[in-house]
Amino acid sequence: MTPLHGPLHTLAGASLLALATVAPSRYGLTAAYAALARRLRGDGRGERWLRGELGPVSWTAAAAGALVGGVSHVLLDALVHPDVLPLAPWRQGNALWVPGAFAWTHTASVVLGVAGLLAWVGRGRGGGAPSA
Repeated sequence: MTPLHGPLHTLAGASLLALATVAPSRYGLTAAYAALARRLRGDGRGERWLRGELGPVSWTAAAAGALVGGVSHVLLDALVHPDVLPLAPWRQGNALWVPGAFAWTHTASVVLGVAGLLAWVGRGRGGGAPSA
């Protein structure tokens, strides 16, 4: 059986790929956020707090987002796919794989994502929202 997940589904591969995406992410997201903020400001749609969130992306934020995203992707995939080798090339095998984890891992991800979205929106609609 040929593995579906290759070298980018290792911690080393994901980290290298994450580092390669830092600059494009920083510049690309900064440009996209600026365009979205202009659009929201131009037609009166959107909340003021949301426009305030759409500022330039720092190098730290771009690097942290890329690394956390890449590493967490590998770790979550290692839970649900037996062919992921998270510690390759130093160690073969997948000690993180949990048979039957596919459904609960996805359910937990959705629940946490919705909770994060609600917290972000709630923070923005509260009194401490940045003004733009």
